[in-house]
Amino acid sequence: MAFSGEWSFPGRLPGGTVRALLGIGLLLLAFSCSGVSKADLHHLEGYWEIREVEFPDGNNKEFPASPMVDYFSMQGRSGYRKKLQPRIDGTFETSDDALPLEVLEREGLWLLRYTGEEGDWEETLVDLGPQNLALRDPAGVVYRYVRYQPI
Repeated sequence: MAFSGEWSFPGRLPGGTVRALLGIGLLLLAFSCSGVSKADLHHLEGYWEIREVEFPDGNNKEFPASPMVDYFSMQGRSGYRKKLQPRIDGTFETSDDALPLEVLEREGLWLLRYTGEEGDWEETLVDLGPQNLALRDPAGVVYRYVRYQPI
């Protein structure tokens, strides 16, 4: 009996199906796993500037510069998020609005749970480090930030 180099078994899947299933599995694994650990959470504190938005359909929108900065103030696992507008003199223009939040761990993922007048919602921490932050909203949109550096 000669070996033909192909694997064969009864009920074999049509060509390409195995690769497609493997690709889908890898994508699900990538989206379900968070690269954020408990030790990374202290990096959330501070000023963040949006750089890119990734949509679920694969489209991206880049922001080379943004007129607004997101500020996260944390006390342990609770705090708030606030939008600020940097001024040339190094100060910020802001309103008194602050969105309360808490950091939760669920099924190995770190979530930011917001409570506001419009209701409650969550974002998943996809990436968090000294200079980078990525959040995924419930619709699957990923917001990528860099640490804000004043001019």
